[in-house]
Amino acid sequence: MSHLSFFLGVWSHIKNNNLQDPTNRNIVNCDEKLKTILLGRSKVELSELPMLVKLHFPKVFK
Repeated sequence: MSHLSFFLGVWSHIKNNNLQDPTNRNIVNCDEKLKTILLGRSKVELSELPMLVKLHFPKVFK
């Protein structure tokens, strides 16, 4: 799975489950599934998502 497809899957999960905070759309309220991949955090800012997703794709040196 590519970094992009993983990120899009996370974003789709957020949108499909209405996990964006209704008063501040820049905050994601993590459900149990998201907590498992986002370091156990209950809330994250949208700007943090790319960095948190990237942690699951370690850099490969050739």
